[in-house]
Amino acid sequence: LTFLASRVTDEEIEEQTKLFQELDGNNDGYITFKELSKGLQDKLSAEEVQAIMNSVDTDKNGAINYNEFIAATLEPTITQDISRIEQAFKFFDSDGNGFIDGKELKTILAGDELSHMETKAFDNILKEADEDGNGQICIKEFMKLMSIRPKNN
Repeated sequence: LTFLASRVTDEEIEEQTKLFQELDGNNDGYITFKELSKGLQDKLSAEEVQAIMNSVDTDKNGAINYNEFIAATLEPTITQDISRIEQAFKFFDSDGNGFIDGKELKTILAGDELSHMETKAFDNILKEADEDGNGQICIKEFMKLMSIRPKNN
């Protein structure tokens, strides 16, 4: 979803952008736990705010950046756009063989700077999506992971 968030038009996310700017109190490009708590004006408990932080902060740096925020608030119609999902699949399938393997997943999600990261998280993503157990994610499995019903081929 973070990939999709980076590919939407400004018009599609105008409301989300305004909300992000309102929540980002010091305008540093990140929403901290304190800023999110303040923005929610005591509507949620500290535990609930922390749960939101944990699920939205995908890079686990302790704050929500713009792309993470947009990904978490994307309209369902955007995430249901099959052409965008196919574009995201092709982005992950860097060797173009029609499958996403563990190496591609780690390279795209962690990048070279984080190549030392533990592979268990990536293995878990692969295992969750890999329904046929071949160690790779095909387009149909990817669409299911993204909650898209694949076209019958």
